[in-house]
Amino acid sequence: MRALMFNPAECTGCMSCQLICSFNRLKLYNPEKAVLRVAVRELDEPSMTYCRHCKEPACIEACSFDAMTIEDGVVIVNNEKCTGCGLCAESCPYGAIFIENSIAVKCDQCKGLFNCTKVCTTGAISVIEK
Repeated sequence: MRALMFNPAECTGCMSCQLICSFNRLKLYNPEKAVLRVAVRELDEPSMTYCRHCKEPACIEACSFDAMTIEDGVVIVNNEKCTGCGLCAESCPYGAIFIENSIAVKCDQCKGLFNCTKVCTTGAISVIEK
């Protein structure tokens, strides 16, 4: 299985990853609508919040509506079943699930395209075999 890897020492905080993420999801450039988020705080190294697609996801366990499943190692939200209750977001140890318009949203690895890695010019975000 392929997964994202973040190297904070290489990140410049340019937010290109967030812009492409929001554009691919919603066709608008708005870093606040991205499902991966980079935080740059003063002199600290940047950090990135993103779904790790856990082997035993707490979010799936927490969902009472069977709205989350694993497909080819990727945790997917079924928008038809999601009620936006937020239990999945509360259970995520990485804070990588957001409630947007009463639906849980999270990284789905751009359905295997990993678009954020394509725009990261420093190599701070890469794809690894897990």
